[in-house]
Amino acid sequence: MALRQLPRTVQPTRDLWPGIAARIGAGSPAQVRALRRRRLPHLALAASIALLALGVTRWWPQASVDPQAQMMQQQVTAMTREYDAALAQLPQAALPPVLAPGLQALDASAVQIRRALQQAPHSTRLIAQLQHTYALRLRLSQRGMHG
Repeated sequence: MALRQLPRTVQPTRDLWPGIAARIGAGSPAQVRALRRRRLPHLALAASIALLALGVTRWWPQASVDPQAQMMQQQVTAMTREYDAALAQLPQAALPPVLAPGLQALDASAVQIRRALQQAPHSTRLIAQLQHTYALRLRLSQRGMHG
């Protein structure tokens, strides 16, 4: 039999809607509560898995740190510690006020370079610039101490 020979419309032998409506409204409140209780553990499990997945993806990038970037960050940290130690060894006498703007500018520059290094940890140019800034700051402080 070909598709074209089939009738275009077929009427059901009986009305199906009353049976569907009866089954929809047939659930008693106790049955509805029981169904909800059965679904609750599944929903809680799904929510827990979703939260776990979000937590893992949030911390995942930190677990895969680039070894070269980590080594360069350690180099910057060590350089900053040495700089801080050298500054601490300088006498605590007041520096001439004329040097204050230059010292503040060098300190602000060092902060900006360290922030830039967080964004571009592979930048040897930034590391060299930070080292140069630290050296200038120490020299200016030493000159201020010695008049």
